[in-house]
Amino acid sequence: MIKVCYIITKLELGGAQKVALYTAENLEKDTFEDFLITGSGGILDDEAAKKLKVFKVPSLVREISPIKDLRALLKIRKILKKEKPELVHTHSSKAGILGRIAAKLAGVKTIVHTIHGYGFNETQKWYVKYLYIYIEKFCTLFTDKLIVVAKEDMDKGLRYKIAKENKFTLIRAGIDTHYYKTFNPNPDFRKTLADENTKIITTIGPFKPQKNLQDFIKAAGLVCKSVDNVKFFIVGDGDLRPELEKLIADLNLTDKIILLGWRTDIAEILYASDVFAMTSLWEGLPRTILEAMCCSKPVVANAVDGVKEVIREGKNGFKVNPHNYQYTAEKIIYLLQNPTVVNAMGKSAKHSITKEYDINHMVKQHEDLYRKLLQHYLMVCELIDEKAQKKHKRKKRIVITVCAAALIAAFYTYTPYPVAYFLRGAFHITDYKLPADYANLKKNVIFYRDIDYKSNFPNGNLDIIAPKSDPNGKTIFWVHGGGYVGDDNKKIEHYMVQLANSSFTVISINYAFAPEHAFPVQLKQIEQAYCFIKENAAKYGINTDKMYFGGDSAGAQLVAQFINIQTNPIYADMLNEYLENIKLNAVVDVNTLHGAILFCGPYDLKDLIDPPKGTLALPFKQIGKAYFGTTDENNVYVILSNVTTRLSKHFPPVFITDGNTSSFEYQAKKLEDALKQKGVYVQGVFYPKTDEELKHEYQFEITTKYAQNTYNYLIEFLNRKK
Repeated sequence: MIKVCYIITKLELGGAQKVALYTAENLEKDTFEDFLITGSGGILDDEAAKKLKVFKVPSLVREISPIKDLRALLKIRKILKKEKPELVHTHSSKAGILGRIAAKLAGVKTIVHTIHGYGFNETQKWYVKYLYIYIEKFCTLFTDKLIVVAKEDMDKGLRYKIAKENKFTLIRAGIDTHYYKTFNPNPDFRKTLADENTKIITTIGPFKPQKNLQDFIKAAGLVCKSVDNVKFFIVGDGDLRPELEKLIADLNLTDKIILLGWRTDIAEILYASDVFAMTSLWEGLPRTILEAMCCSKPVVANAVDGVKEVIREGKNGFKVNPHNYQYTAEKIIYLLQNPTVVNAMGKSAKHSITKEYDINHMVKQHEDLYRKLLQHYLMVCELIDEKAQKKHKRKKRIVITVCAAALIAAFYTYTPYPVAYFLRGAFHITDYKLPADYANLKKNVIFYRDIDYKSNFPNGNLDIIAPKSDPNGKTIFWVHGGGYVGDDNKKIEHYMVQLANSSFTVISINYAFAPEHAFPVQLKQIEQAYCFIKENAAKYGINTDKMYFGGDSAGAQLVAQFINIQTNPIYADMLNEYLENIKLNAVVDVNTLHGAILFCGPYDLKDLIDPPKGTLALPFKQIGKAYFGTTDENNVYVILSNVTTRLSKHFPPVFITDGNTSSFEYQAKKLEDALKQKGVYVQGVFYPKTDEELKHEYQFEITTKYAQNTYNYLIEFLNRKK
């Protein structure tokens, strides 16, 4: 028996997952024994568990997370050492990297990887793209065969010198052609989607950046202006759902575009459709297009990778350059207005799907490849002395480990993404100790959680925590910290609950993270959140005439800069002069600004670009690069974000504190002095190291003596007369 292990990141309802599962389930049982390693939380988890031996690795996730990635690597290696497969076959980018390294370190004889589209693409920044290319090249060193599902991927691999041509082999991502071509649709099913006079356009895919569903929605908006009876259906789900729902609402298309979620009745939906569309930015060979063509549907799709190989222009569909959603709309309109063309193209599409794309043919090709690779391995083993072979393996593993470490070090040094993702994950490892009476404190307040404040950027939600009785009419607007790259308002909810128990109404917002969303997005979201609160104040019982803006860590800097924009018109105009796509507005009446609360903030962000010498220099520098997109300390955004040098006498009274160890105390004291020079009332709370070492964000450790002292000082400040 030949033991085969399949590794895939997550069992979503996607092409790579279906290929891996179907191959594993349908190998010749007399010859092959197989099992599967995957992350958790996939929609196909239960289906896989019924037919296969499955090992779950919860730390195997799609996002870059150094801590989780290391755990996943070690866990996969441990499983492979125990199960001892002769061959490991990985699918998808993340599983392909971790799985292949783990397999090599576990001493697996033969390693195969299927490329369902590369992890690098033209939409990435050049340094990110080439780091992915180098990682792919590195993993290829110990990969026996690279399977591509489209010839375009082989050409791309050769163009970027991923491997030599003899290491690639083409095996199409097959579908059950017989099932789709002979499927007998339920005549009543279409009525569940739309009436008989309404045309149906469908797309299928997870809600992630690769699928570029924003362009599908924009194209739908243009089509609806020209065609009356039409509906668009998106089958799938994912993290971008709130963003897509907002775009649909903004374009007034809520009755025209329906998000169906994940479905298992794909054949019914495809047969009920008139046209299939796809706006992906990159693909391997999308099985959904093959399935739609099998169901006699013409396809309008972006001309990327394997799509170019199956669509014959004007014969079975139309190819569109990525991001040209206007042309996508134009071709959909043409098809809807020409039903005879739809029928002719549909028939041609069905005939285009030959045996080459059949899933059983695909399985047979995999079986033949596995046998061939293992026979080759045995022949090589016969030629090498066993002792020499072990020595050779040991040396190779050392080289692989050293190279992997070098690649990881380079990745961490030259791009902000790894440090950002590492910190983003690290923020969730520890939580603050709660007060003993926290359960009772929560009973005294009202929660309004995860309210959408109508931002056009991610994470645009806020919580309102208000006292159940005797509110004092003062409102605290809070912006959490997290180095601009992570964290969440829920982590400091205990502190907001404490403030609500002291009769204050608290608004605690979330915002988008760098480096995906850099300066000044976060400032714009503070503005958007405040405008939402101002507009909905009566609904939530909020008094916006007595506002205190507060923040911790990065949030403190954001709040201080936001207040500068509100209170210093010259500064606001100067900043907007340099901003290109996003303008920042003074939206707060300065007469309603009763105070600022600043905890442990970095107020001169030059320190993030040119950090003080020490162990934190690298992460500081990468955070600065993530937030500003540059390492130039003389960049105008870096200079203009210095809170201390942009103050005016209209800045409201300030409560400021910081820890005395591993924090920004020196910056806080510098800001305190600058504010006093402007005539601003400041209450600074600082503790000497001789008392106790207090670290960054010490004030949230509310059960400790110094945090409690600071809280009491804060309440005194908030209750003082303006």
